[in-house]
Amino acid sequence: MAGMADLEPTQIRLATPDDATVLAELIAEFNGSQGDTDETAARLRACDGLEVALIAWTPAGAAGFACLRVTPAIGSREPHTLLTELYVRERFRRQGIAAALVQRAEALALERGADSLLLFTGRQNVGAQAFYEALGFESPWIVYQRPIAP
Repeated sequence: MAGMADLEPTQIRLATPDDATVLAELIAEFNGSQGDTDETAARLRACDGLEVALIAWTPAGAAGFACLRVTPAIGSREPHTLLTELYVRERFRRQGIAAALVQRAEALALERGADSLLLFTGRQNVGAQAFYEALGFESPWIVYQRPIAP
């Protein structure tokens, strides 16, 4: 891992299993604990080719992360692309880091043949909704979910 002093003010790069400790910390802050460093590293390896994690680094450390899933689709020529996670630590918010993470995810999606980017956010998360709308996202669908059990 590059020394933090060598980084420009904010650098966004693809996460590797070597980043699993910091990624596990960021995920836990955002979603609650989803496993330790080893589990996070294993999930990064298991998602190779389907989903990537991006980490935003500042001289003060990891500021946030985003995950992008790109999957082939039977019903369309373009792959389906989904921004599955976007989180910036509180002290780094309102500095353009979230927008930079989305921009980097969009660039990766374009490189992989996508023509749009889909994301989900909570109905009550009006702050995130305003952020996404300011970036040009629209909500043309209604999404349903239900638990499934064996």
